Amino acid sequence: GFNFRDPILGNLAVRRAMGHAINRDEIIQYVLKGYATKAQGILPPQNPYFAPPVYEVNYDLQKAKKILDEGGFKDPDGEGPN
Repeated sequence: GFNFRDPILGNLAVRRAMGHAINRDEIIQYVLKGYATKAQGILPPQNPYFAPPVYEVNYDLQKAKKILDEGGFKDPDGEGPN
């Protein structure tokens, strides 16, 4: 869950960027040893109330950076981990 009252986490662009910045496939493969299925939303596709199409969030670090830039959260010191 996110604290939507937080000035940063309350920003939709930040939350969308976080979704694209997390490599869920690697978490499933290396941390969960393959014993998981990537979620597509709150409800799994097997649930009778699951209603596609669901906005799919895939790992895309460049897209995450672009969303942050467009949302007004540009990297102050340029590209890199500094």
